[in-house]
Amino acid sequence: MDAWLGELRPYAGEPNGSAGWRLAKSSWRLVREQRTILQLVLVLAALSALQAYWSLAAGLRWHGSDIPPLLLLLAAQVLAMTFLLGAIAAAADAALDGTPLDLAAAREEVRHRLRPLLGWAVLYFVIWVGIFQLGRSTEAPLTGFLVLLAWYLVSFFAIPLAVLGGMGPASALRESSRLLRRRKRQTLAASLGIGVFGFLASVPGTTVLTHVAGLHAEGGHTPHLFYALGSFVAFLGIGLAVATKEAVAVMIVRDEIGDLSPREYAGRRLGRGAKVLRFCGGVALFVAVLGASSAITKHDRAVVKEANSPGSNYTTEVAYGGDLPSGSEVLFRGRKIGEVLGSERSGSGLRVRFHVEPGFGPTSTPGELRVEAPLDTPRLVLVAAGESPAGAPLFY
Repeated sequence: MDAWLGELRPYAGEPNGSAGWRLAKSSWRLVREQRTILQLVLVLAALSALQAYWSLAAGLRWHGSDIPPLLLLLAAQVLAMTFLLGAIAAAADAALDGTPLDLAAAREEVRHRLRPLLGWAVLYFVIWVGIFQLGRSTEAPLTGFLVLLAWYLVSFFAIPLAVLGGMGPASALRESSRLLRRRKRQTLAASLGIGVFGFLASVPGTTVLTHVAGLHAEGGHTPHLFYALGSFVAFLGIGLAVATKEAVAVMIVRDEIGDLSPREYAGRRLGRGAKVLRFCGGVALFVAVLGASSAITKHDRAVVKEANSPGSNYTTEVAYGGDLPSGSEVLFRGRKIGEVLGSERSGSGLRVRFHVEPGFGPTSTPGELRVEAPLDTPRLVLVAAGESPAGAPLFY
């Protein structure tokens, strides 16, 4: 525990940005060492993954009659998330005093702050619904992101202030804004570090989810086990980043009132060369993780992009003994009108899922689908009803 407690106080004359980065690293070590915080993060990830899986299994979408149940589900999730974040802040605060909390004690701390946390849950719900509506608008996607970023910064210290000071939304927002102005460089530097860490931690889960989306686009069905696993891993990475953010906020709040450990940094201060090497190593790790994820999901992203482009997706069975790879052309009278998303053997034939442009389909273009393979390049060909293959050139 001394390892991270000793790093809380700033160096003499240390820039605020450097202190923010170091504060984020100290908070991450605190989160790793506190079993109660890790348990709370697991619960948070499990609840979020369960909500996502249930929405998928029920086929709910943000339109029409599906909106009321989704709003109820979102309200329950925001309420649980607010109380869990309150428990994480309480556990981080106790750890700074050298008296770690167990789950029961953390729950008791939250119970004592039930009213301010409930007020924050209501406010969070309203803000999230508004941000979601802005994000859905094709005219204001950037506006939704900017509003989300502004809300994140303004409410950065909200949960610790509610737990440590019992403040409701109005007073806590004023105090959080004041703290942000006083500690803006530390807060921004710590947020950047937490954001990079959160991105890297969520990459494995998002890679699995991208593969699930590719499998759905190719075959028309979703592998539920992989979706649940990917959701849990992704939310686990996000949860660890959120817990680190709450620990940073607790440390800054306590430092603001002079309630942090007065110990000086125990280890040696890194020189400029060591800092440059660490920075280059971090950049290399970031690029390596991003490159590996992109390489793994390149095919899946291409299939999903094609499946979601304007037009329609269909599934058919054709008599063909070979393979029809994803990305193969769909032709009509020599013109490409779509691509094959995926195929699999079905008895003696081939089950093919494909995407076509608007204006082509069973009713608008009735006919026959067959596989042709000139020069060993298989293609799915749509032959119009009553049109002989010999009477109309299929390839140009």
